[in-house]
Amino acid sequence: MKSIILPLFAASAVFADTTAPVATGKSDHFYRAGLLATTTFYQDEVLKKGFLNGNYRPYALYSFKEKYTAMVRGNLALKYYPEKPAAVEKQTNAVGILEITSFEAKLGKHTVTAGRSFYQTEQGILFANFADGVSYVGDYKFGVIKAMGLYSADYGKSLCAISITGCGGDPNPFNTIPGLQPDSSVTGSGQRVFATLEYGSPVLEKGIINVQGLAYGIYSKDLIKESSSVVTRYEYNPYYAGLGAQGYLINSKLQYRFDGIYQGGTVYNVAANGASQQSNIMAAAALAKLNYVLPVLTKVDPQISFDFAMGSGDSDATRMTSASQSNNSGDYNAFQAFGAFSGGLALKPRLTNLQIYRLGAMARPFKMWHWARNISLQLKYSLYRKNSAAGGISDSAATEANADVGMAGDAALVFAARPDLQFFYGYGLFKPGQAYAATNTDGSDGRSLRQAHIVSLTLIF
Repeated sequence: MKSIILPLFAASAVFADTTAPVATGKSDHFYRAGLLATTTFYQDEVLKKGFLNGNYRPYALYSFKEKYTAMVRGNLALKYYPEKPAAVEKQTNAVGILEITSFEAKLGKHTVTAGRSFYQTEQGILFANFADGVSYVGDYKFGVIKAMGLYSADYGKSLCAISITGCGGDPNPFNTIPGLQPDSSVTGSGQRVFATLEYGSPVLEKGIINVQGLAYGIYSKDLIKESSSVVTRYEYNPYYAGLGAQGYLINSKLQYRFDGIYQGGTVYNVAANGASQQSNIMAAAALAKLNYVLPVLTKVDPQISFDFAMGSGDSDATRMTSASQSNNSGDYNAFQAFGAFSGGLALKPRLTNLQIYRLGAMARPFKMWHWARNISLQLKYSLYRKNSAAGGISDSAATEANADVGMAGDAALVFAARPDLQFFYGYGLFKPGQAYAATNTDGSDGRSLRQAHIVSLTLIF
């Protein structure tokens, strides 16, 4: 099934394949090299004077007979804070890393990728990060199989930009990873191994129904080294099992996807009575998406969408920035994953102890003019609710035992002026609800409006 949904937040999804080759040999050989340069300015309620971030990714690619491909890509990340936050070590920072070194082989209906690359499972909810490993995709008569074995290392402070979330005291407040949306809340992996398996059934089309069944699982083993005598233990070993379906109803203008995910495994509770106690994880998540291409005003490609996302919570776990040392007693019921979740620019929540209801609209309002045909506008409204009113969410400021987290609005403008030049502007607004204290400890309004801006320019040389 081919999607007809227009790309959203395209400025963050540019990939270097649009560049022209710099050299060619025989017809069996293809060479390409270039630079993917993204410069971004971000500002929110914490970074009041903003944050300037540059990601400059030189790359080289070689392909033989379109079957075997090798790619190397670096990343020079430059950061500058006009006003240095207390948690940040340096006002100006530059880190260079080798971001991708991968080899891909296409053998008929089988594809194998090995090396360091950006890997993700299903929609990227459970895992989306850089890692070293191997991926296999096989297209069989009975469906598509995808399996991965990954090592997501703690690369050390000097190289930690390999992780989406940055390094130690100098975290990225947003991501500029090609393929992920700028309002995604991303989770670091630390040092651990992952094993994943996915299955997509053949597409069944009968009458007005088009459906493909989905099933997937992932297991993660923490490589942290802790003695059994350690009082406060952080080892976290989860597994996930998910089922889903995607396709369209009536015709390809109305597309859908539904997923249900169960999370199990083990984690250690907050240390009590002198020692941490291991507890079982029993958590769940559910996601639903509908996208409808409107049959009216077709000259401007109007679309509307509805999204629902739910991640379970735990009533006696108030700290949701990590699963380790969060639960106080009994099973740990808060859903935690290692992927990326697009939840709104001003709040940027994880899918933990939340219900999110989102309405969206998108169009290309100036499509009738050739020079402006690739300008797209997007609007979204989100309503946030806690699953467990007493539990916490990823925003530690939501300390009240109330399910009303608040509401948000997001707007985005994307202008793909050329295949090698894209501009993006995003604006997010969040109004905290009753889950936030009316007054902060410093006497300020705990429920005041939060705003965030992001401006990004991407060039491909």
